Amino acid sequence: MTREKLQQIWQNYQSSADAHQEVMSYERAKVEEIHANPPKALRQGAVLILLYPKEESWYFTLIERPEYDGVHSKQIALPGGKMDLEDRDLVFTAFREAEEEIGVRREDIYLLSALSEVYIPPSNFLVSPYVGLLDYTPKLVPEVREVASIIEVPLLPFVQEQEISKSIVDIGVHPYKIDVHGFHISTHFVWGATAMILNEFRKAMRE
Repeated sequence: MTREKLQQIWQNYQSSADAHQEVMSYERAKVEEIHANPPKALRQGAVLILLYPKEESWYFTLIERPEYDGVHSKQIALPGGKMDLEDRDLVFTAFREAEEEIGVRREDIYLLSALSEVYIPPSNFLVSPYVGLLDYTPKLVPEVREVASIIEVPLLPFVQEQEISKSIVDIGVHPYKIDVHGFHISTHFVWGATAMILNEFRKAMRE
């Protein structure tokens, strides 16, 4: 797949949250409701699906969060984080966080598209996902305080072959373990908001 083909796929994409329902692990407030009646202390953030060439294929990255005393400890996520007051917009947030967490140069990222927002109740985040592209293979460097490991995912096998599956995960709060839908990627199970975003991405790439 060429860079031009990737640009063509995304140039007229209209985001749709329909794909989120297929992997939603629990009921969430609709994004429209969040915008109409924002919860107290709502935080905004952004994440990035970063496409880059490697060994004549395309890849994107996931990250494993370190273990800590919080709701997202050890979870698999996309590079990203909270919007800072100095950030001019959420695209800037996504690119800045990718640079900080996995060591890519934000100036070199080309924006392909936005995906549908996702509300994350446990951390009270409204997350804006973006798809970006690098023209070269980056040297990925994890930020040790925020990233336990970087997972490189081959793009085409994920898009063409990956299917939704179920697993039991420990969420650290009562009832502790729940059945969820998501994706088995490498030795990891990806669920929650990250799986919702990836399912929209996967379906958009297939169309």
